[in-house]
Amino acid sequence: MKIINPIISILILITLFSTIFFVSALKPVSSLAFLFLTLWLLSPYILIIISIILLNLNNKATLHWYAVTFLVTAGSIFLLTDIIFWHPDPQGAIGVLLLPIIQSIAFAALLPISKWILRKYLK
Repeated sequence: MKIINPIISILILITLFSTIFFVSALKPVSSLAFLFLTLWLLSPYILIIISIILLNLNNKATLHWYAVTFLVTAGSIFLLTDIIFWHPDPQGAIGVLLLPIIQSIAFAALLPISKWILRKYLK
C-alpha cells in the first residue's frame, strides 16, 4: 500500500486543482460565489482525504478504499469536463451543484461493493 498512497494523493491534488480550474471556467459573478462553489465542489474530496488519513493512522486503509477513491475522483473529473466543456448546457448548472451529493452517494455505495468484490475475487 505504500505505493498507492502517493498515487491517490497525486490524483486528489490533480482533482483539487482541476476543480478550481472548472469553477473559474464557469465564471462566477463574484468572488464570494467563486469561493462558495469551490468549497462546495471540494467538500467530498476533503472528506475523502480526512477519512483516508484517519484510516492510514490506524493502518486500516485497504485496497478497496483506494479503488473507490480513484473511481469517484476520476469520475467527477470526467463528469465536470463533460458538463462544462464537451456538452455545455444551461441545465449543466444543476449537475454541477448536485455533483458533491452524487459523489458522496457513489462513495458510500461503492465502498461495500468494492469490499465484497475484493473479498470474493482476491483471496
